[in-house]
Amino acid sequence: MLKINNLVLTVTDPDTGQQTEILHGNSFELAQGEALGLVGESGSGKSMTLRCVLGIEPPGARVTGEIELDGTDMLRANGEALRRIRANDLALIAQNPHGALNPVLPVERFLIEGMSDARSMDKKAARALAADLLRQVGIDDTERVLRSYPHQLSGDCCSAL
Repeated sequence: MLKINNLVLTVTDPDTGQQTEILHGNSFELAQGEALGLVGESGSGKSMTLRCVLGIEPPGARVTGEIELDGTDMLRANGEALRRIRANDLALIAQNPHGALNPVLPVERFLIEGMSDARSMDKKAARALAADLLRQVGIDDTERVLRSYPHQLSGDCCSAL
């Protein structure tokens, strides 16, 4: 279960020192098996809310309120606990994955490095798992997809995800 209560995110402009409150008391609960859609205009805080849950808010940001995931206080979780949760329980899929991926690196680099780091896997095991996960979401030509660059997957592949 995910519980967010009175979440406030404040960021500081590094040039001026001016503080801006980005999130203003967000609250919601999500039970196991439920889905929740965050809807709002661009810049309304949807992604920032989820980044706070994952502990990947902008550098120098101040987060207050409560974020609890299956009994874990996410605002006080240490680095190892956060890595374990990110590897096994929670993920963020960016609205614009093309903007989030380095266009000069193949897809396998992102998938394999992420799994080998988060799950302490060797690269061969991580590559096999990446191929298996692609097959699970309906992408059968895993070798081609793993060798491809993000811009090469904008059509048929990404629509299968």
